[in-house]
Amino acid sequence: MAGAEAISQNSRDHLMNVAEELMAAQGYHRTSIADIRRASGLPVGSIYHHFKSKSGLLAAVIERGSRRFFANLPRAVNISGSTEEAMRAYWSAAAATIAEHISYFQLEADIVWHGAADPELAAVVAKATGYARDQLVDVIEPFAQEAGVVDPRALAVELALTSVTFVRGAVIESGGDAAYLERKIGALYRLLRADIVAQGADRGAGP
Repeated sequence: MAGAEAISQNSRDHLMNVAEELMAAQGYHRTSIADIRRASGLPVGSIYHHFKSKSGLLAAVIERGSRRFFANLPRAVNISGSTEEAMRAYWSAAAATIAEHISYFQLEADIVWHGAADPELAAVVAKATGYARDQLVDVIEPFAQEAGVVDPRALAVELALTSVTFVRGAVIESGGDAAYLERKIGALYRLLRADIVAQGADRGAGP
């Protein structure tokens, strides 16, 4: 039984790897189940056994990619130094990791761009966005609080969602140029930091 489960899991992982590669290169809508079958060497029945539908396969790919991405980043509580140093270190690690896995982020951006009218795809995007938001809030909020922002939680949520939107746009604009993408994410960090510091200073200045 254990051997059969391992084979099944290997097949599932293989299908996700193939689907991610094809969808990132061709786009979700231009990638068919037949394409995935041919590239994977597995029967159509195996695809539907594991994922039920093409959108189900996509959801699994996006969830895996999102969790894999954040698992490769340091947790805010584990980064030594000040809250600002922790945020800077996190952004630097994020920029490098996004550049390293740019094909996944190209796929995610493609889904955002083309999937708004599709309820199933919109749900996949919303789930990925919510997960990213929560992870980013954890690293932004401590610095915002230390900077003296009136409502650090609200600002952290706003900036986290702004970051997700910015990165998705930068991925599209980059055309796969990892160095360009890293520069853009570095610029995003500087803008976020400046906004947090300015809002903290506004509070300190009083009415």
